[in-house]
Amino acid sequence: MQKFKVVLGALTLAVAATTIGYYGGVHIQAQESVTSSTYNNMSQVTSPNNSPKTNGVSSWAQDDVKYMADKGIVPQRLQSNYQSTIDREEFSELVVSVIDYMSPAKFALSRVHNDVKFNDTEDFHVYKAFGAGVVNGVSDSEFKPKANISRQESAVMMANMLMSIRMSDLSTTEFEFVDKLAIADWAKESVNIAANAKIFQGTDIGFRAYDPYTREQAIVTMRRLLDASGSMEGISLRGKLFIKMSDVVKNNGDTPILPKGSNIDARVGINYIKLGSVSNPEKMSEYIDRISTNLSVDTVTKLKGGIKTVNDGDLMIETNGDDFLLKISWK
Repeated sequence: MQKFKVVLGALTLAVAATTIGYYGGVHIQAQESVTSSTYNNMSQVTSPNNSPKTNGVSSWAQDDVKYMADKGIVPQRLQSNYQSTIDREEFSELVVSVIDYMSPAKFALSRVHNDVKFNDTEDFHVYKAFGAGVVNGVSDSEFKPKANISRQESAVMMANMLMSIRMSDLSTTEFEFVDKLAIADWAKESVNIAANAKIFQGTDIGFRAYDPYTREQAIVTMRRLLDASGSMEGISLRGKLFIKMSDVVKNNGDTPILPKGSNIDARVGINYIKLGSVSNPEKMSEYIDRISTNLSVDTVTKLKGGIKTVNDGDLMIETNGDDFLLKISWK
């Protein structure tokens, strides 16, 4: 895992009534399942002993949904209609809730702002999840917050999340789903990453790429992410620039606190991150040090030597712009 010192404040990161899908000419109920026996057991759990938080959850998902709800991770608006398809805005809120749960710095990530403005949503969860590189717009100006999510779309976003938190040992080895040829080319690598990380398991009839992704499926796969990763050491702005959370806050006993003077001015766009303000040019060297492990030694040396533009892999790093000390961009 890459490590470097970066301190910033809170990431301004950012329905159908059934889950019936269509596969191979047969209508089936979409769910995340481990075996064919659990796949066939689709009864809702609505006994008097159930918590109101989990009424209506499919039996196969009951334990995971209850665990996540009891931990306070499931947003209030997702604590019903569990078998309905989750939309992009709802998924973004779940992403942010999981990130907050995994990181003690959730309240301290307030100095990272979005330069992006979607014309169809102002939901701050969308912008938090966007800032972390987990979700993207359908265009530079449109997010489609109420659009439902398919399973292959969800795999892309889950893989983005795994990569953003820099989970170790991710693999793109082809996963042998029986219906792997049905997975869209743009989703295949992400499906393999999520499946090899045991976030998605599928069933004996395959991955079911085009089936709807339901609320309970989303909660269950997030539980698997928590089980696989435990906690996170940091998160990547726009999935590109890794920020180590232990540098964001320090602990005073059990209480995480923001160190004095530790805020970093950061702004994210579709394909760039801007750091620092021209009003504080004396912080240039400090900013370069903070992002140094994202860069080669040669790049760091050039930047500190006063070269204004340096290319490093797919990144272009610029210094001393009109509204930034450092700008990291990519195509």
